[in-house]
Amino acid sequence: MNRPMKKYFLIIALLIFFNSSSLLINAEDARKSELIPNKFTTFEELKKWTETSTFGGGVLIKLQGKSCIYYIADRLHTSGMPTSESIFYKREKNFYKMIYYMPFKYVTREYEYKNGKIVVTEKALNNKENKILITENDL
Repeated sequence: MNRPMKKYFLIIALLIFFNSSSLLINAEDARKSELIPNKFTTFEELKKWTETSTFGGGVLIKLQGKSCIYYIADRLHTSGMPTSESIFYKREKNFYKMIYYMPFKYVTREYEYKNGKIVVTEKALNNKENKILITENDL
């Protein structure tokens, strides 16, 4: 391998390593992280953070549960590939509190409430689907 090729190979390897390290964050670390707030005082703050805190933007999804509304911050980390990091919030008396965390993955996620459960459908680039059931007791 010639010298310029080695240089590009090393750069690509480093990019892959540092990007994949974000996959190692567990839910408890996410709750402690300064990058993912545990709570917001207003809906507008939560919405703005969801839409602007990552490179690819994000979408705040309202999902009606049995006893409350869940607010899901679906954050996108890239602009060219499907990615999703999901942080679930629930409105308390005067703030929005983080209640559940799904780490970054190279998928798109869709959310629905069915039969007392939140159904998260993950779709990968190869069109493979994975369904995750979250009961309200898990939250």
